[in-house]
Amino acid sequence: MPEDTQPEVASDDSSKSKNDRGLYRRFWRWHFYSGIFLAPIILVLTITGAIYIFKVELDPIVHPGRFIHELPAANASTNLVATLMETAEAGHPGYDAYEVEVPRDPARAVIVRLKPKDEGRQPRLLITTLNRHNGELIDSWDFDKEFFRVVVNIHRHMMIGIPGRILTELATCWTVILVITGLYLWWPRGREKLMGIWLPRLRKAKLYVILRDLHSVIGAYLSLFLLAIAFTGLFFAMIWGMGYYVAGIVSSGDALRPTESKMIEGAKRVSVDEAIRAAEEHYWGSPYLAVTLPEDEKGSFRLVETDMVQITRTVGYDVDQYSGTLLKKQSFSEFPRWLQGRMLAYTIHTGEIFGMPTKIIAMITCVGSTFFIITGVWMWLKRRPRGKSGFPSGGVLSGPSQTGIKLLIILGGVIMPVAGLSILIVMGIENLRAKRQAKSDS
Repeated sequence: MPEDTQPEVASDDSSKSKNDRGLYRRFWRWHFYSGIFLAPIILVLTITGAIYIFKVELDPIVHPGRFIHELPAANASTNLVATLMETAEAGHPGYDAYEVEVPRDPARAVIVRLKPKDEGRQPRLLITTLNRHNGELIDSWDFDKEFFRVVVNIHRHMMIGIPGRILTELATCWTVILVITGLYLWWPRGREKLMGIWLPRLRKAKLYVILRDLHSVIGAYLSLFLLAIAFTGLFFAMIWGMGYYVAGIVSSGDALRPTESKMIEGAKRVSVDEAIRAAEEHYWGSPYLAVTLPEDEKGSFRLVETDMVQITRTVGYDVDQYSGTLLKKQSFSEFPRWLQGRMLAYTIHTGEIFGMPTKIIAMITCVGSTFFIITGVWMWLKRRPRGKSGFPSGGVLSGPSQTGIKLLIILGGVIMPVAGLSILIVMGIENLRAKRQAKSDS
């Protein structure tokens, strides 16, 4: 591939060895590829991610009155959870309740999730909210059509199914490469230079220099946050995430299997309220309690206390569906390691791990990433020679540097298989172009 543009080196490139220059240009080339070719997808991921970060805060604005209702009088009675679930089912014939969320805050609505009795191939799930004090059904909606669910679906697969999931995973993998190569390009390399490396040059500088400095300096400061958000996103990607999940399930055995209830002839299932009371003395006071109903005659009630800001305090309880006795209590430390990692990854990815401070950092990182993509594309278009692609050359490598690059590609391919496959495809295309160029020159 012809060398149309040269990378701008932060330090004095003339003092470098030929091999160092080749290594720098190779990193610059991969940084260019990851930023330019996947720019539209990365933009979609950063914009939808920025919106979803504040889901809890935006829900009352997007859906006023859906989750929060007026507090009743001090002496007002509270409906049983079982009664609220019956109300939800009565309002939606053909549907059965399978899960309920009971908030600790008396001003928040109880959430009941419903699934069709005849699920078919693609069950249409419904969500309902109810006022626990007067028993009224506040609202109900299709799970897949809810605003933030649509945002998540765009974020995960861009509404095009499996091809979209592969593309978003590819973009996520290349974002990791983008950050690592960007850090390498920015690295000061022994030069004690403040402006242009640690601080952007904003005074009396051309627009290109200003944007380049903002791109590199702000990018350096946000790089670790962006790397954390991108890498934790792989836990929920189709190929990487599924591999992690399957490996975890296989390694953990029966650790997550619900405890079976002891079947008693002629006995009926206890109510949800009795199941909730069974573990009452163990509750630590999470913002809400989620209860999943038994799936069959052998299953048990599964109760979960959790808080995204205190994810390590998550506790699960299994309650016998016939006797209403507590069968098992499982704290976060007793969860399989792979599940602990996945839960922590989710709170890091969404910025919820330490509450509002980390949400703000995640938001700034998403906005910054959008800025990096836009300025990166602009700088390429600005510096691209007329009639040429403007793609940087790969540089000439030999000895340890060449071996190191090969090892990095192999390691990256093992850690991120989708990225590894795409790198092989790009390298194959480059080799074909190089051979054609050599033939045309001869």
